[in-house]
Amino acid sequence: MPKEAIVFKAHEMQDGDMQEVVIGETKVLVVRLKGKFYAIGAECTHYGGPWVDGALHGDRVVCPWHHAVFNVMNGNLEEPPALDAQPCYEVSVEGDDVIVRVPDAPDNRRTPDMVRRDPAEARTLVILGAGAAGGRAPRPPRRTPPTHPPPPPPPPPGGGGGVPPHLRPATAHLPTPCFHSCPPREFPPLNVPHEDAYAAACHLC
Repeated sequence: MPKEAIVFKAHEMQDGDMQEVVIGETKVLVVRLKGKFYAIGAECTHYGGPWVDGALHGDRVVCPWHHAVFNVMNGNLEEPPALDAQPCYEVSVEGDDVIVRVPDAPDNRRTPDMVRRDPAEARTLVILGAGAAGGRAPRPPRRTPPTHPPPPPPPPPGGGGGVPPHLRPATAHLPTPCFHSCPPREFPPLNVPHEDAYAAACHLC
């Protein structure tokens, strides 16, 4: 049977506040955002870092140990190195009482939602490397419906021959990057050495 408890009074928390409470044997993080209350697991699913010591940025909380990021409104994992999402708990407000309900035997983590492989997708992807980046790399494509890459963009108007932007001549007149109060003049192509670009842009340098 689910457990519930009055964890505190609503007026005791301001927007942006986080508090850790214990209901039975379950640690819960309660957050107030824009007048509403949210409750998720109190410890990071990576190595158990306490969320109450983390940093809250908008609706995202950053783990104080390894900087995994979770959404406090739904418990979803948003940035590694954690791999599992947070459990979410029901919160209600009755009068000034903030009440949190947790299952009788709650899990301390939640597997992120996945999608089935698109049978029309014939590509084979190889991930080189390990660690947080390698472990996290396949997650976003699996969570979102697969889409096929768009065709390459057409050549820019007026030609350009596919030359990358950083190798094309600059055409805009920019302020002089020096202290000599030289009048602005047209920059040379951006692929020239740095010091030559400054010399060409200034009459005295």
